[in-house]
Amino acid sequence: MKCDPSRTYTAEEFAWLGDCDDFELVDGVPIACHNGAQARYICGHLSSALIQWSQPQRRGSVFSSGAGYCCFPGRPNLVRRPWISFVRTERLPDEMIPDVDHLRIAPDLAGYVVTPLHTYEEVESNVAEFRSAGVRLIWIVSPKTRTVLIRRLDGTCAEHDETGVLSGENVIPGFTCKVADLFV
Repeated sequence: MKCDPSRTYTAEEFAWLGDCDDFELVDGVPIACHNGAQARYICGHLSSALIQWSQPQRRGSVFSSGAGYCCFPGRPNLVRRPWISFVRTERLPDEMIPDVDHLRIAPDLAGYVVTPLHTYEEVESNVAEFRSAGVRLIWIVSPKTRTVLIRRLDGTCAEHDETGVLSGENVIPGFTCKVADLFV
């Protein structure tokens, strides 16, 4: 079955669609994700850095934008696909990663790359939704300004320009990546 943006779906139906990786489900309605080569480059680099850091000691699982999360209180038909996400091993052992279904727990880290097609309101809505689900660390990468905005569950935030170092803070302790390394 193919994704039909003109109809509504349950999260379960949406999980079984064959061509929905470029869509999120917002209260039952498929919404196209805005992406491009530059954003995919940034996510590829960030994914690689997280995998290299986490894999030797099995610290957790890194997921690309194809992974859907259905973990939002009171919104059973909301499926978000952050560009990159990380879940610590003790919260999600490999044998609990679903073959087809969405992840039903909130990630420890969610990351987004802002494109010219994103509005401020869209980004803030995603941040608010993930914070409502208990995501402790959210990275919002802006290629245009070459910055990363860090949003935390407790409401605090910080920003790093390309001279800074992105850190996993107390959420994924020990992880670091130079912000400048994220950009072409």
